[in-house]
Amino acid sequence: MTDMPIYYASELNPDTCLNIAMFLFATRRNRGLTITEAAVRTGLSVKYVDELETQAGQYDFAKIAKLLDLYRKKLPMSAKGLKRMPKTLAGRYFEG
Repeated sequence: MTDMPIYYASELNPDTCLNIAMFLFATRRNRGLTITEAAVRTGLSVKYVDELETQAGQYDFAKIAKLLDLYRKKLPMSAKGLKRMPKTLAGRYFEG
């Protein structure tokens, strides 16, 4: 897999963190998945999925990509504010 960047919340605009969290939470719920089901299907821990949905911890795009692949969705935002995000990944995982 391509090297995916890891961001700390302190590096990102607070609105970016909120948008990612709200999108992941709403998408999981709309798919009818529990947090445990999403974690098991992606190989992530329940704690990590919860941290993404509540704006805690790191934003590891290798892990976020697993959720986006499971949900078959792109983040409804631009990747322009995310330094170090490769263009190929931005096109695959971001709408804007």
